[in-house]
Amino acid sequence: QLGISINSVETIVCNNASASQDAYLQQKINQAEAIWFAGGNQWTYVSYWRNTPVDSLVNKAIAERNVVVGGTSAGMAIMGKYYFSAQNGTITSAQALTNPYNSLVTVSDEPFLVNQHLSNVITDTHYDSPDRKGRHVTFLSRILQDYQAVGKGIACDEYTAVCIDTL
Repeated sequence: QLGISINSVETIVCNNASASQDAYLQQKINQAEAIWFAGGNQWTYVSYWRNTPVDSLVNKAIAERNVVVGGTSAGMAIMGKYYFSAQNGTITSAQALTNPYNSLVTVSDEPFLVNQHLSNVITDTHYDSPDRKGRHVTFLSRILQDYQAVGKGIACDEYTAVCIDTL
């Protein structure tokens, strides 16, 4: 129905940071027509793959082959230029709004996934939970304060998809 033929689908689970050096994983990224990041813990994605061949190959796929990239939950959380890394764990809205500089508010702009369409964006997920909205406001405020940039937020609940195209 989307007008695109799918040749194959492969699920690859990486259990440690050394997987970024795996030739098979790198080959699959180089051949991918689309890349999907599943849920879990976004710090796992960031700590395993930031500044490794994996993020370099994914970014090359986006820039040079216009590969579609997406994710759900933690996989969506890593999509923007700015991202809540969850390096020190998750945070509630009450905690974030009470103290925007709580050590749990880990908003980063360190290059990871680079997508020009999400250059001033921070995403958040599970927006059907009322506890997510306040922390998202805190993330946006931290982007303004820490990086002197006006960020934009994209948020979804588990039954919503956001598709961004150049058209």
